[in-house]
Amino acid sequence: MTWLKPTLLWLALVTLVLGDVVTTTINLDAGMVELNPYMQAVVIDPLLHLVVKILFIGVVALLSYASGRIGHPHAPVAAAAGMFSMPVCWNIVVTLF
Repeated sequence: MTWLKPTLLWLALVTLVLGDVVTTTINLDAGMVELNPYMQAVVIDPLLHLVVKILFIGVVALLSYASGRIGHPHAPVAAAAGMFSMPVCWNIVVTLF
């Protein structure tokens, strides 16, 4: 069962990243704007948006590997999953209301 915790964290992170891309695309198609000034040029194209998020997951994987060498391999994945939960929740709230 030791594999369950990191697997669930990675699954949560990937799900949240995909949710972010999908909900952002839906909101942009509905006429809303991207509030993050660094991502405004990227989110116009959903494929480019997905590529940037995949690169982010790669950075998290490298940080996870480096953190594993000092005994905390799951901390970067948990932090990234927590970080991505906010924009997805916000996009869902904005879409519904």
